Amino acid sequence: METPFAPASGVSFFSPMKSSAPFLSLAEGILGPGRWVFPLLFDRGPLLALNKPPGVAVSQDPLSAEAPNLLTALQGELEREKPQLRRLGIEGIHRINPMDAEISGALLLARDKESGDRYRNALGSSLFRFTYRFLSDGAAPEDEVSCDLPLARHRLQPRMLISHGTGRKTVTRFRRIGQWGRFALWEAGSSDCRPHQVRVHAVECGIPVLGDSLYGRRPVPALSDLRRRGGPGRGGDGAPDRPLYDWPCLHLARIDFPACEEEGTWTVEAPLPSRLATLLKHLRQSGRAR
Repeated sequence: METPFAPASGVSFFSPMKSSAPFLSLAEGILGPGRWVFPLLFDRGPLLALNKPPGVAVSQDPLSAEAPNLLTALQGELEREKPQLRRLGIEGIHRINPMDAEISGALLLARDKESGDRYRNALGSSLFRFTYRFLSDGAAPEDEVSCDLPLARHRLQPRMLISHGTGRKTVTRFRRIGQWGRFALWEAGSSDCRPHQVRVHAVECGIPVLGDSLYGRRPVPALSDLRRRGGPGRGGDGAPDRPLYDWPCLHLARIDFPACEEEGTWTVEAPLPSRLATLLKHLRQSGRAR
């Protein structure tokens, strides 16, 4: 049984991935039902990067308490001396960039604690650059907007909120890069990496992330919604069509960060999950391009 979260389909934002591309896999039951596959995007020195599907928490966090936990699962596989991890030279696993459980994209990891601490410090010093892509049906007045509202955790609910008293400084810059009728493809860039940052700031800018039921509450369309205008689409049996994507349409597409023990910058690029790429294709083909 395969998971509903299909692995990504390329090595850059839209290009196909070679079938021989390396990956990590977790067998049935380790992260829940189904076998999970994580394409390996980057492997250099003490660092590696995976393409994380939506629905997986990176580590334990009250914001995603019910989601399966990737680092705990990988640590268990290390203790069981999983041969695949040995072949890749992975003897330890330490998170560098945090990620929302609900979104997909590039997850940067370190093989040892010292490297993990060093790169998390670099992230905290604004030496990283994160680039996201997302879909919205909001109506921003301009093609480029930004938000610098500080974010804090809600004391009672698993969500973030704007707080000028206890919030942490956070800046996100948005740029519209495609438009198809009321749907738009946006790029979000930041040197910060706060929980739910892009999702909250997108709402504040009037461009909520499609499919984000926690903040924007804008549903993802079904295929028939794109083929005929008007109300919700229905399948051949009269039942409502399934949305083309089951998660927030937000993807961490690229991370730029300082190279390890050398001058310059390293880059990790993560392709879209296959179902999100399919949704984007249908929007482009919907006949409503501007």
